[in-house]
Amino acid sequence: MILSKRMNMNVSLVPPCDRLLDVGCDHCNSGIYLVQTRRVSRVLASDNKEGPLKSALENITKAGLQDRIQTVLSDGLQEIEVLPEDVLFMTGMGGPLMIRLLEDAKEKLPLLKAMVLQPQSHIGEVRRYVEAQGFRIQDERGCKEEGKLYFSFAAFGKEEGRCVRSSLEYAYGPILLQTGNEAMLERMNRDLNKKRRIWAQLPAVGYEKERDLLRMEIGELEDYLNSSQ
Repeated sequence: MILSKRMNMNVSLVPPCDRLLDVGCDHCNSGIYLVQTRRVSRVLASDNKEGPLKSALENITKAGLQDRIQTVLSDGLQEIEVLPEDVLFMTGMGGPLMIRLLEDAKEKLPLLKAMVLQPQSHIGEVRRYVEAQGFRIQDERGCKEEGKLYFSFAAFGKEEGRCVRSSLEYAYGPILLQTGNEAMLERMNRDLNKKRRIWAQLPAVGYEKERDLLRMEIGELEDYLNSSQ
């Protein structure tokens, strides 16, 4: 099974486990790869549409893994009985949808060993939500594929103590900020240039609060980028 750069990034974050919950599995390529490479023992692949599940089942059968990978029609975790130490794998969907699916199954989340998530948008909000549920981000990745930037993270449950992060850590990733990830730096530079343009276009009179807030955000990004050189 050959995976794209983005998918390789995502599966690299999956910890060894007995069962992976591949929610929004699409063709189940990631689940198949993880079983074939013996990172996980079993996979429960789910989607909320029959079409992707049919494609997934065809790929599972072609790989000869029907005894290791099951499929289920489910909106997020709604139709799934989460078992202790399961690992949740959700990638390639919008951040607001991801948060909604997690919130709808909030009572099941404490059973999870870990979550591996790759939101296509609003990743800062997803990071914040996940850690508010008692999980802690312990690993992150970022990559660029076909001109697009992608970011994913692994968060583990049963962590003691309250986690306090800065707005910069939620926006760009606490681990990525430590490592100076290239994709993260590119995204930060893009954001910095966008904020500078907006600040320059805002009238000086009547928008004092907006200009002050932008100036603070610009300074924060400039400080990090200057210190990382």
